[in-house]
Amino acid sequence: MLPIAPINEPVDNRAMRFLGTPAALSENGSAWVLRYQKAVLSKSNFASSTNLEFDQHNYYFAGRGAAGQNVNSYICADAAGGAGDDGKFPVLVGKWSIQAEYNHTFLRRERVLNTGLYAFAKHAHGKFSENATVSGEGTRRITGTT
Repeated sequence: MLPIAPINEPVDNRAMRFLGTPAALSENGSAWVLRYQKAVLSKSNFASSTNLEFDQHNYYFAGRGAAGQNVNSYICADAAGGAGDDGKFPVLVGKWSIQAEYNHTFLRRERVLNTGLYAFAKHAHGKFSENATVSGEGTRRITGTT
């Protein structure tokens, strides 16, 4: 298998408050990334039998307006849309979050988790598991680095 993640979460805006939002990458930065990817990657350069995958990350806690009431619809749409329409390249979901940007309650968390597990298992071709330790209502505790 040949995983491809040519640039993982490109950012040229150094203000951390914009990380995970469209403002993290300027128009010029986006144009550079697009030029790079077009020069390096092309579907036509790979046979349909090539064992190749794309690693995608899906976040709901910043920049998308996801709330506890609608985060499940975002998850389902991302899972279905990430698989590609030609089936030529499998998609490995590198990361997806259960945390919504707004109205994220402890009571909804189990449903969000189960929705993501089901939707990404149905549409993606692999996964990577990672977690962050939380306490109570989801206050994140940084316990170390990986």
